Amino acid sequence: MAKKIYPFHAIPWPSISDEPEAVPITRSELLREQEKDEFCRPIRARLRKGEKASFADNEMRFLCRYAVNREQLVLPLSLQNRGLWRSHYNKLTSHPGGRRLLCYLIRYFYWPSMSLDCYSTAINCATRAKNRPMLRKKLRPLTLFPAQSPLEFVAIDILGELIRTPRGNRFIIVISSGFSKLVRVVPMKTITQCRLLWPS
Repeated sequence: MAKKIYPFHAIPWPSISDEPEAVPITRSELLREQEKDEFCRPIRARLRKGEKASFADNEMRFLCRYAVNREQLVLPLSLQNRGLWRSHYNKLTSHPGGRRLLCYLIRYFYWPSMSLDCYSTAINCATRAKNRPMLRKKLRPLTLFPAQSPLEFVAIDILGELIRTPRGNRFIIVISSGFSKLVRVVPMKTITQCRLLWPS
């Protein structure tokens, strides 16, 4: 039977900085901090009494939370900043936003305020704040091109795939004239090239 690879060792966290938060989290350190953590100690006390919970110690004696098809390490309060730093500020992740950061961390870790901490880290990131205005530099107001004669501007769009009607139609072709504002709607069974050229 193949040896199980624990997610804690599969996380791509290379050392890329001399910052204290960039120091890798070791097994012994994680075990030691879980024993002292105020969130982990009551859970372990309940487990010793035999109470049912979504938490349990795994084969490496790490306290984990078990969700649907997922095993999450309970990260102690003293190590949460390092986990956030290594997941957000290193060059491989390139400063993800709050949602991406949360989706990445939730695959491996759990702590009660994870969602709030991920969004706070992204909001307070100086690099993201510096690059955010660059995305808006080339924005200009929308320019209108009013039609001056019939059929000068005609817009065609395909709506679907929709629920099949009793006649077997699943798509709608919407044709509108920019001059007269006339709109025609054509139901279609398929949107192949032949059907679009010869609807009937």
